[in-house]
Amino acid sequence: MSSRHPEVHCIAVSHSSREATDRWIPQVGGEWETHVVVDEGRELYAAWGLGTSSTWHVYNPLAVYNTVALGRREGIWSRPTESGSRWQTGGAFAIDQAGVVRWAQVARAADDVPDLEQALRSLGLEPKKGDGN
Repeated sequence: MSSRHPEVHCIAVSHSSREATDRWIPQVGGEWETHVVVDEGRELYAAWGLGTSSTWHVYNPLAVYNTVALGRREGIWSRPTESGSRWQTGGAFAIDQAGVVRWAQVARAADDVPDLEQALRSLGLEPKKGDGN
């Protein structure tokens, strides 16, 4: 999405070390046009209301099923956690130029993928092909 929408400043926040983050980025396809911030202390996560998840969040039957399906379908399998925390809740936010949060999605479970098309629409932008989940 970041490559198709240069007018949007995309930021990804990692709670792993810089070294682990640098190893992980190429494994998921690269940075594209995304600014990657390392937040090992998870202060940014806490500031945005993203706390520690529960066992059910990570290991509920649907999340486990979807994880296995993703591995079979796309060859993406869970990796060992080098640093950071497997229990960190994820989320996505769309903030306009005035700094107003226009859209937010906190992960309901470990397999929850944010609706980036909805995020773009909240900013008054029309999604392009390939912007969705």
